[in-house]
Amino acid sequence: LRASRQPLQLQVHAQAGGGRRRCLGSLQDIMSLRQKFVMQHHQLSRKIGLRLGHAGYGIGLFEYMVTDIVLLRAFAMMGAGSIVSWQLLQPKVQWVTAAWNMIYASVNMVQLAILQGDVYDMTRQQLRGYLTSWGLPVPPERLPAMTWEVAKLHRQLRHRLTVRQFSALVDVGEFFWLVDGALLAEERGGEACVYLVTDGACEVSIGGEGVG
Repeated sequence: LRASRQPLQLQVHAQAGGGRRRCLGSLQDIMSLRQKFVMQHHQLSRKIGLRLGHAGYGIGLFEYMVTDIVLLRAFAMMGAGSIVSWQLLQPKVQWVTAAWNMIYASVNMVQLAILQGDVYDMTRQQLRGYLTSWGLPVPPERLPAMTWEVAKLHRQLRHRLTVRQFSALVDVGEFFWLVDGALLAEERGGEACVYLVTDGACEVSIGGEGVG
């Protein structure tokens, strides 16, 4: 039994090793082509690489002059990308510099994607403001399908909340109805909640006396 299993194990290991060699070989081929291109076009690669290197570090310096977080992320990503490009145009790549700047660019790309929702809302609101001030038609904002309760609440809040903000509010809240005279909330009673009265009215009282 042991003798019959030995060749099978050797065959599996050889196949796995062959797969790794093919993968590493492809990467080495790509890097060899890169190096060959750089050596064949040494003067052009050197000129472009120097410009990209100075641009990358210059953008990194410019990051200290901006306060907007989106611009900061964008400049950081562009600066890191320029430095990586500069390294790839060198005959011998300094992988410590290139690898860390790839990581910096990736982190800032993810952070920009996270910020995209808020920036998208802000940009849309600014654009709608510009169109209104110029007397141009303003395209309506798109909303998902709504129940009549949600639609009524949106009519009340549409001038104060963006579509994204309103959708987030609806997702975390719920509608409920109270009969006349029902108690909505009292001091030191129940959970602390924020209530939006969408229909009807409520009265606040202290010690049995109405105050509003």
